[in-house]
Amino acid sequence: MRKFLRIALPLALTAAAILARDNYAEFFAKSPGLVLAGCLIAFVAYLPSLWVARRLDRQPMPWAAYAAAFGFVVAFAPITSDVTWGVINRGVRYWQIVGLTEELTKMLPVLLALLYAPRLVRNTRDGLVLGALAGLGFAVIEFATTFALDNFPQTGWADLYTSLPSRWVLGTHNHILWGAATGGAIGYLVEAPGSRKHQLVALLTILVVMGTHGLQDLFGKYIGPLSIGVVGQPLLTMGLPESAFQPGQPLFSLLMFAGGLINTLLINVLVIPVLWWQVRHGPGRR
Repeated sequence: MRKFLRIALPLALTAAAILARDNYAEFFAKSPGLVLAGCLIAFVAYLPSLWVARRLDRQPMPWAAYAAAFGFVVAFAPITSDVTWGVINRGVRYWQIVGLTEELTKMLPVLLALLYAPRLVRNTRDGLVLGALAGLGFAVIEFATTFALDNFPQTGWADLYTSLPSRWVLGTHNHILWGAATGGAIGYLVEAPGSRKHQLVALLTILVVMGTHGLQDLFGKYIGPLSIGVVGQPLLTMGLPESAFQPGQPLFSLLMFAGGLINTLLINVLVIPVLWWQVRHGPGRR
């Protein structure tokens, strides 16, 4: 079975890329300079997450493995978009499908490592590290394409005043947290693949992450503005001028960051404890 998958999977991925060729042109050829700039900006912003992943990797994997997990998700993103919108065009709402397609995408590097380099994924910690790198790749390409293709044509570079603080919370992003949790679930299953307990915990973790992702897309647009209002309204009543709350002002960026932080904590009320347990579960590879 493994030999069959090693041959069939590259063929399937190639076929999927061909079918999604229009999305590849949209992602990477429409505004390549801006997409590259967005990738670099997001990568630098999320460097703290890369540092944490490396610290958690007790027997560090080769940097080539890190680059492969990160790069695979970036390269696969147009396929994910094509599948997601193909389902949406058949009547399914965005929040109902996005958790499934995007989280499966971030699980793929961990599953591919199991298939082609099984020594890289021996336990929970290994899966968590690779999953976080996959999440980092998704966070970077999502930021870059949203910035370059959607926001920049309307607001230019000023968009960074809004998008960076709201998507950057202590150097991490929801995609990185979710990818780490699902990757850790796969690694936990690898520790004892025949264990009913490991199977149940892994499945529940993946379902919690997928559900959290869907809820984020359903409610996140409300939580952020509400949290900004809760923080900003007292400042406004204290006599601060409305001009201080405009994009480009330090207070505006601070409020966007506060909204992003509250959003992340509320949405991930179940995911963060799971991640903490995964980190504490084992010492990593020996």
